[in-house]
Amino acid sequence: MNIGHFHFQYILHALLFMALSGCASDTLIPMPPEKPTITVAQPPRMDPAEAREHRRLLAAFGGEYAHGPSYTLSNEITTKLASAAGQPNLKFRVTILNSASINAFALPNGSIYLTRGLLALANNSSELSSVIAHEMAHITARHAIERAQLERRTTLVTRVNADLLNDAQAGETRLNEGRVTIASFSRNQELEADQIGVRMMARAGFDPYGASRFLRSLERSAILRPSTSTKSNLDFPSTHPSTPERIEIALRTARQIGSTQISSIQENSLGDHNRYLATMNGIAFGDDPADGIIKDTVFSHSKLGFTFQAPDGFVLKNSATAVLGFKNNNEQALRFETVHIGTNINLADYLKKSPVDGAPTSRIEPLAIEGTKAETAIANGNEWTYRLAIIRSSERSYRMILAAQNFTPEVDRQFLASLSSFRRLSTNEIQEIRVSKIALVTAQTGETALSLADRMSGDRKLERFLVLNGLEADQTLIGGMKYKIIA
Repeated sequence: MNIGHFHFQYILHALLFMALSGCASDTLIPMPPEKPTITVAQPPRMDPAEAREHRRLLAAFGGEYAHGPSYTLSNEITTKLASAAGQPNLKFRVTILNSASINAFALPNGSIYLTRGLLALANNSSELSSVIAHEMAHITARHAIERAQLERRTTLVTRVNADLLNDAQAGETRLNEGRVTIASFSRNQELEADQIGVRMMARAGFDPYGASRFLRSLERSAILRPSTSTKSNLDFPSTHPSTPERIEIALRTARQIGSTQISSIQENSLGDHNRYLATMNGIAFGDDPADGIIKDTVFSHSKLGFTFQAPDGFVLKNSATAVLGFKNNNEQALRFETVHIGTNINLADYLKKSPVDGAPTSRIEPLAIEGTKAETAIANGNEWTYRLAIIRSSERSYRMILAAQNFTPEVDRQFLASLSSFRRLSTNEIQEIRVSKIALVTAQTGETALSLADRMSGDRKLERFLVLNGLEADQTLIGGMKYKIIA
């Protein structure tokens, strides 16, 4: 992506919401995997705008995830829900996205998108059906069409995705008065879709309390994710429903239906629970090494064969087009990306001709990185000062931009150390980078959540085990029941 003269802060906002950008000229992602060989309904027809949004979603969320069992189950659930939707002329089709994020989207033509991260968080068919029903409700209630019409009236880029999480990072891209109006409109749509979805899943024979359980898991999983929220003039909580509000509405709607189903996942149908977990067994969890992985402040890319370390205190976030980093309530920021530069182009000249925030570069000098050619420079913007670098390693070139509002010599020293940490991975290091996956374990009588969590990889094991399995801290495990771990 060519940064050009855009303000760095707004670029960071935009990349946190890649479904809107459609920019994929410089990318770190490989070609999407081939589609799984499965039997699906005839794909809904797409107009040019919908086809464009479909491509953007695939580009922004790692392409399509080829996992046949997940498609089989998702299509089975969708077929049941479609019969209960009462609109036989509508066709629905699920696409699973290769992303660790927990999200779902819908297009007006009946296309529904689920991330593999979302599939891994659910624990039975009713929970997954609540997500699909929510997205189908957006479609049947014509929310996406209404939202697009309102956005066109305010001259905004059409947004047709219905974000299940109502992510504050996405909301903070809406910085003017017109966008606040749309965010408020979206809030009402989300609440309405929750109510329609719960009623729809109950008519289809699913436990309507699955919606509130899954929303609770969403709430808890969000706490485990590092915060990369940014400042803005938008009071997001006032214009979007909080998860507790959505949980309460889902519970109230389920009670109104008169369901006698209980709301504890462990007391639900054991057969459905085990079948769902068997479907998720082996599904990728977390970052895909083919797209690069983050461990603390270190980013490593096994396919491209490099690694670098961000300055201490940075929180990194990987997207389809760049690695982003934030520190000190976003008073410092980082962006790392692939750039397409011909081998005959002088790197120092490229820095001069690629301004950031419209600021001219100065103090251009070679950067000492073993086995590479690299140049670095300073750019002084109105609010930010930038330390830039162009690195040519093998046949690829990379750009790193580090920015600070309070740019001191000590901050620059840390920035330069981060730039100099770039290096090629050894063959052994590349082989050691493996995909984390969901695995199943069977609890023995008397076994505890802590003992099963100890079998997992990663940090905060007990918290992640509880969230992953929809368990509260005081719940006793059931002997003979299967549970998910990260392996």
